[in-house]
Amino acid sequence: MIKKAIYIWTLAFAPIIYAQAPIVSDKDKTENIQEIKVDILEGLALPALDLIYEYALSYSSGTGASIKYYLGNQGDNDALAKFVFQPYYRQYFYQKQDFGISGVFVEGCLRYASGTTDDYDYDYETNSYPEPTKVNWGTAGIGCSVGKKWVNQSGFLFEVIIGGGRYLAPTYGPDGFFNGSFNVGFRF
Repeated sequence: MIKKAIYIWTLAFAPIIYAQAPIVSDKDKTENIQEIKVDILEGLALPALDLIYEYALSYSSGTGASIKYYLGNQGDNDALAKFVFQPYYRQYFYQKQDFGISGVFVEGCLRYASGTTDDYDYDYETNSYPEPTKVNWGTAGIGCSVGKKWVNQSGFLFEVIIGGGRYLAPTYGPDGFFNGSFNVGFRF
């Protein structure tokens, strides 16, 4: 009889006891997740510094910005931008894990870039090109990328990105851009 009473009591009150457990929402898991990253591909391939910041909006999305500054002499390569500011939005398609904003993602970005290029004006009187003049350019663009992010439990992260886009009204600069990077950073 006592066993039946315990059994009935357990069945009757177990849902009530379970309902008292704290509810952890996706928002609580990603509240205040921020990341600082550096692009090691830009640093190794070019003398450039690319700093990236990302903030988690939810368990599966984030927004951030990248600031890139080219440290070397452009020389003959007019396609390199001296300065780039690129805000972005990411949507993550993750495997179920204990921490958000990681896994495969799709990124949409806006981009402002500026630099200098040589302007060659043909001289019709002498049928030749005189010495080129340096022209500053600046333009805005839009693009998209895909990538994957790995994060360990201590907050160290690594991500790979590939994509590109077009500048909307290029004047003297390039018509499009390539967005490829290997980023390392820390989540706090």
